[in-house]
Amino acid sequence: MMTFKDLKKLVELPSYKEQRVPTVKALEVSGVPVVAEKILENHGSISVYQNGYVIYRAHKRVTVFSLRNCVHYKYDALEGAGHHIEEEEFDEYEWHIRLVLEGEDRIFMNYEIIQGKLVAEDLWNGFDEDFQDAVKEYFAEKNPTSQKEQVVPVEEESRTDNSDVPVYYESFAYAAENGEVDLYRISRQLNEDCRNAIEEAIADNFDGMHLADDATKSVVEQFGMERMGYILAYTLNYNNHDGRYSHSNKEWADTTCKGERGSNIRTDWIVRSHPAVLNGFVDMYRKELEAEQQREPEKPFVQQFYVVTDLQTNPMQIEKFGDLDDAMSCYQQVPNFHLKALGVEKTPDPLPGSLDIVQCKNGIDTIVEDYKKVPGWDNPYIQNHVVALVAEALKVQDVAVAYEINDGYFHIQTSEDGYDYTLYSKDFTVMDGGIVETDEYRPVQEVMEEVLAEHGHSVSECGVISAEYLQEQSYRAETQRAEAMKEKLAAEKPAPEASISFYVAECAEFPVMGEFHDNLTLEQALEVYDKIPAERMNGIKSIGFSLEDGSIYSGMFDLMVGGEVQAEIVNHIQHYRESPLVQKAISDMKTLLEKRQASKELEERPNTRQSVREALKNRKKAQEQQPHQEQAKPKKAKKKGEMEL
Repeated sequence: MMTFKDLKKLVELPSYKEQRVPTVKALEVSGVPVVAEKILENHGSISVYQNGYVIYRAHKRVTVFSLRNCVHYKYDALEGAGHHIEEEEFDEYEWHIRLVLEGEDRIFMNYEIIQGKLVAEDLWNGFDEDFQDAVKEYFAEKNPTSQKEQVVPVEEESRTDNSDVPVYYESFAYAAENGEVDLYRISRQLNEDCRNAIEEAIADNFDGMHLADDATKSVVEQFGMERMGYILAYTLNYNNHDGRYSHSNKEWADTTCKGERGSNIRTDWIVRSHPAVLNGFVDMYRKELEAEQQREPEKPFVQQFYVVTDLQTNPMQIEKFGDLDDAMSCYQQVPNFHLKALGVEKTPDPLPGSLDIVQCKNGIDTIVEDYKKVPGWDNPYIQNHVVALVAEALKVQDVAVAYEINDGYFHIQTSEDGYDYTLYSKDFTVMDGGIVETDEYRPVQEVMEEVLAEHGHSVSECGVISAEYLQEQSYRAETQRAEAMKEKLAAEKPAPEASISFYVAECAEFPVMGEFHDNLTLEQALEVYDKIPAERMNGIKSIGFSLEDGSIYSGMFDLMVGGEVQAEIVNHIQHYRESPLVQKAISDMKTLLEKRQASKELEERPNTRQSVREALKNRKKAQEQQPHQEQAKPKKAKKKGEMEL
């Protein structure tokens, strides 16, 4: 097993001064060796490169980070127990454990919603068993359950007014599905802060016998009536068994907040003040809540919201909405190369009016502060319920802006670790690019000015264009360059040397049936052909050629079937007709067959020389036998006076 300590010995850690983390693509094509790799059961993977950078994939997302960032780790465990783990404590565990924690945090903290549902438990359940066992083992040893949580007093001057931030009641699964993870996390933290503020208020305003009349004031001012009531009701529901809380307060709590019980309870939201004192605090809160509910509600300042799709068109297209979220959603869907705007229409009391709150200027969304100049508009409602919410939405939205500059184009967009930028030439060729890593929120305009200055440009020369258009042109240019390079390489690549071999098939129509022999010379093919009995039932035997010349006609084709050369069929194909190898094969086959036929005829013709020899022999033999025959004949009696012959 390779430990985390072993892994760190295999890599070269990037410098602390290094600002830009390479992109996934840049890292994968860099040629830097991968020193460690692991496939995870959550359909993810970890790849560690020798230069100290890590690619982490999970939940259909990917992030790149430096191994140098994997130092101590703060972990918020179940039931509110927080843990701080030093880097050295990970050294003896398997190497991937610390990297998984880092990768999951980075994917989670980017506020990017992955496709499909993602719930907090999935992050834990998706880890492999070895990882779970290791972390559980560590936390079992280190969990400080016996220690009381220390409440750090909040200085009066450092308190932030969060009274207008609503309580987020939905689950993480809902938040992830609806793009509200930031609201979910902020509300959870404020719940804990509110718990601490309640404990502090009780401690500061209880004299041992009575609570001060304004004991709830500081908490209300900082967190609002809604959140304070939620935390109080949450606490009473958790301690429903405690008889020191009044029956009336318990009923109120059960009606107000159906707090979770059992293993899912958030103990960091439970007020730990003495129950009897806390019960009196709840009484005070409920009286104040009842008084507030009886007050006449204030007339709303805002009547509706509007979105102008392009301020430069005439007539302007205006859409109106009764809800800020709907208006903001519509505004964000309008391309940012338009001079768009989102504004407010006030109620007609005393006079109607409208003002832009945000405008997109040169591709950048900018808060318009005209409301500060118009009497009556610079009020808490506009500040807290409109401007503040719009500003927060702009901070967490993804940005993608394209510009035309003097000698090319510039594109910048939100990435997982900051901003990803690319510089293009006039022909849309990529000249340079990289990632500006940011730990905290930085306006895109600030980053853009910094990057352009490094490359000798300024924002003043930038003219916004469609980011989609730039991406399309860049892709088209890249495709054309790739095709041109492909054609060039093809032209420069020498043509493959053509070759031909021969095969014999027992069945010409289906060579896979019966005997099949390939990679033969023509002479070898004829010998094999002769050895295959013609009476077999698999079909008509054949000799074919296999041409390899890099063309679409490379492959097998019949040359002789059933003893007949298929010259006409072969030459019907122009490529074969023009192929010297194929034409030579046809010629050679005909020649070989002609020779075989002549030899056969010669064997069948009578042997003339042998016949003459035999005739002469027979004649000689006859001549030798003739005198003996004549001697053996009986002589005629000679008459007197006859001449003797």
